[in-house]
Amino acid sequence: MNLPFGFESTSTHRGILAGLLLASAAFSQAIAIIDTHIHIFDPSRPGGVPWPGLNSDIYRTTLPAQYDLVGKPAGVTGVVIVEASPLLEDNQWVLDKIRDLPGYHGVIGNLTPGTVEFASHLERFSKEPKYLGIRLRTARVSRAGLSAEVLRDLRDLAAKGRVLEFQIQRGDFNSLDAAMAVAEQVPDLPIMLGHLASATVDGKAPDSAWTAAIQAIAKHPKVYCKISGLVNQAAVRPSPLDSAYYQPLLDVLWGAFGSERLVYGSNWPVSEDSNEGRPGSFTAQQQLIMAYFQGKGAAAADNAMAGNAARFYRIKPASSTLIGSPRKPVAGAGIGEGFGTGRPFYSLLGRFNQEPGRPYCFTREPGHSAGKHPGLTR
Repeated sequence: MNLPFGFESTSTHRGILAGLLLASAAFSQAIAIIDTHIHIFDPSRPGGVPWPGLNSDIYRTTLPAQYDLVGKPAGVTGVVIVEASPLLEDNQWVLDKIRDLPGYHGVIGNLTPGTVEFASHLERFSKEPKYLGIRLRTARVSRAGLSAEVLRDLRDLAAKGRVLEFQIQRGDFNSLDAAMAVAEQVPDLPIMLGHLASATVDGKAPDSAWTAAIQAIAKHPKVYCKISGLVNQAAVRPSPLDSAYYQPLLDVLWGAFGSERLVYGSNWPVSEDSNEGRPGSFTAQQQLIMAYFQGKGAAAADNAMAGNAARFYRIKPASSTLIGSPRKPVAGAGIGEGFGTGRPFYSLLGRFNQEPGRPYCFTREPGHSAGKHPGLTR
């Protein structure tokens, strides 16, 4: 049986486990959840899109309406979009798509620092409240490539109250070195290391050199790390949904960044690509991440799922509303669905049942496993 982080499957602990999962279920519905990493695009628009490719599993319309179909049932209360297109006007296209959408807090855009036109483009988009910052494609820059022009533009980014995200590829130490250089030379600029900071996820303790690099960059107080695309980073396919597989990596990131500089992101819809992870795992992945941080305490979970993102991006989290609409009970909403109602609700392990006036009891249903029950399916 797959248990949340920190629990053992023994007869001594089963009663305690049921009670803790009950508390966990109620808690998970009470906190805000900001998904800090999704992409939107529309291949049907005039001219199509530069990404994803025609043969990709995710070559389809993925707009806020499509995200809401998975985000709302999972209890997401806020969203940050990361622009993946290199086209300048796609920065504006995404802004226009979310301009009046509650809960869609903003966009991490795509501009290239060090170019002649960067300053004017940043000036233009910085007038938009939902333009939160830019993502730096690390293939474009290394420590040696941090020219005076690049650093000038990154200082301008910081002066305008925007943030910098690093798109870090798996195992790319040059990316981490470049991020370290920026943190050293532009100390006022908030920096987000994307997608687990280039970690290789294979169920084992991370590489010692990578661990040392992470511990070093984490000493800079404005550097954060995004727990995004967790299942995408797995070294095997389909990506495991066993919590133990991811714990060695998450323990290193927790040790480096602590409770106040780790944030959650789904990497939707890339998470739905059969070549990139485990299609249909949106809610299961979210619950794996949430369960890990709940094992560190209520404050840690609240920070990782929303509070840290709110501070980093300077946005206001909301636990009372789902994205786009007033918060209300959603059928199949996952952990905590039936809490306090006399109806069953579901956890990663099975089902809790409650009769009026009686305590909850845990039921391991036949054929039940993480990701395969009413609370964890789309």
